[in-house]
Amino acid sequence: MGYLVSVIIPNYNKEKYLEQCVNSVLAQTYPCIEIVIVDDLSTDRSREIIINLQKQHDNIKAILLDKNGGVSHARNVGIRAASGKYVTMLDSDDYYYSVEKISNEMAMLEQNSEDGIAYSYRQIVDENGKLLYTNVLFPERYRSGNLYHVLLTEKYACNFVQRDYVVKKE
Repeated sequence: MGYLVSVIIPNYNKEKYLEQCVNSVLAQTYPCIEIVIVDDLSTDRSREIIINLQKQHDNIKAILLDKNGGVSHARNVGIRAASGKYVTMLDSDDYYYSVEKISNEMAMLEQNSEDGIAYSYRQIVDENGKLLYTNVLFPERYRSGNLYHVLLTEKYACNFVQRDYVVKKE
């Protein structure tokens, strides 16, 4: 069945995109996913949407902060609350274009478990969901070795953002 992956979704006033974001995670083919939505004291309808989503899906954990702390704080709260062995991030105004994203990353981790990190290329879509381009940067550079060090120090590695990878929670 696989290890549990916790998808951390920080949110602040993204009611327009929130359901599409969460639905893209729910549509993933990987069977063991927990969704942790951390609302950073939104003033729009986000909290109502989050509560309704949590009621509809057993694998959604909602955290409604009582003080706005910013996106990094919300991500850290989500990581601490996550139950998964692995975590990944997805901003609430983004979504997974491919339903295989997490399955592909977890398959890579099973093949290379010592790395503890797997990443995906980025697919950019317009507001209508039309794929504009796929961004694959030097994939041969990021297949082995100390990937944490490479992703933190290499010039082109800064092009990876939190939604591009799955990493061990520890």
